[in-house]
Amino acid sequence: FNPEEDTIAYSDMLEIDKWALYVTENLLKEITSGYENFEFHKVTHLVYNFCVLEMSNVYLDIIKDRLYIFPKASIERRSCQSALFRILDVMIKVLSPIFPFTMEEVFAHINKKSESESVHAQPWPVPNNAFLEYPHKEKWDRLFKIRALVMKALESKRSQKEIGDSLEAGIEIFSADFKGLEFLKSFDDLKAIFLVSEVNLHSTENLDGEYTLKDEEIKLGVAVRKAKGNKCLRCWNYSETVGNNKKFTLLCSRCASILEEADIHGDA
Repeated sequence: FNPEEDTIAYSDMLEIDKWALYVTENLLKEITSGYENFEFHKVTHLVYNFCVLEMSNVYLDIIKDRLYIFPKASIERRSCQSALFRILDVMIKVLSPIFPFTMEEVFAHINKKSESESVHAQPWPVPNNAFLEYPHKEKWDRLFKIRALVMKALESKRSQKEIGDSLEAGIEIFSADFKGLEFLKSFDDLKAIFLVSEVNLHSTENLDGEYTLKDEEIKLGVAVRKAKGNKCLRCWNYSETVGNNKKFTLLCSRCASILEEADIHGDA
């Protein structure tokens, strides 16, 4: 990834990547305020929570599949790479007063053309207003509450040793709220968001059935089961399409098509 050549326009980025930039720019505002007020404990607390909660527990988990599996120059991959580079650039600069030597090393590593420059000579990052104007934060906040319910349901099955990795699971989500069901249907790739191999959505009049976990407040029930099909040896998702491609007999249709396309363009 060359940021000068490969960064894509914000308007072309995927919604989850725009969300990641939104939370990053808000973090930058709060950290800047912390430094200006000499509240260094606040800075470290903000950074720690951001790295653990927004990044590790949510965003990095969700984009792993896209980053590793999609073609290297695809919009899907370039979108998350573009967001990650901005996040990394902000983190290096805001942490440079606390970890001066480590951030100097990281800065030198990602700016090979500027080896003589120092991170400490760079201007302080300024929040990007376009990223801050992202209008769908509440939508993602709502989805992440549902995701937390799904994660608890998956962990319950994992503790009972009915599944191992979450990709071994398929989930059935039952909604007693029509608007809630339509809300979930508005997302393109719930499988990646929930880290499972299959997601099916159902409408129900009530939540009287048997579920792995349910939440009466948001009127959702989650049933976890073993995913159908076989494990793709490239993406580790379980799919009934594994083996359908005669050339790539151990891969799902998605991975097989990606490799066929790469072979055509000489990128395999």
